[in-house]
Amino acid sequence: MRELEQGARLVAQTVIEGVPDPMLSSNARPTWRQKARLVKELRTATGWVARQDRPAEPMTGPVRLDVTICWPRWRKRHDQTNLYVMLKPVVDGLTDAGWWADDDQVTFGTVEQYTWAEWGRDAGDDG
Repeated sequence: MRELEQGARLVAQTVIEGVPDPMLSSNARPTWRQKARLVKELRTATGWVARQDRPAEPMTGPVRLDVTICWPRWRKRHDQTNLYVMLKPVVDGLTDAGWWADDDQVTFGTVEQYTWAEWGRDAGDDG
């Protein structure tokens, strides 16, 4: 985790490998059982990974969550509204890991989407 003090705010960063399952999109039509299993898997995996990087104390006050998703080349990008629904289990997993007391504190800031090829070019790799 990277923790920086910027003025009066704390900036913390973690990397959670994997991408949200497209069946979590509000446009998908999984059965309730399928969706519950996918939500539980993503929330649990996020929680375990995020525990390693959590801040020493849970964040208090409003929290802005900026997200960068690097999609595999064959996965399409999603519109912002669908991404918020798909990322809810990630927010819940971060809450479970102790990043903040309650997910009501969290609002989404920027949500950036790249493909692996685009990510490589942005990182200086010719891809």
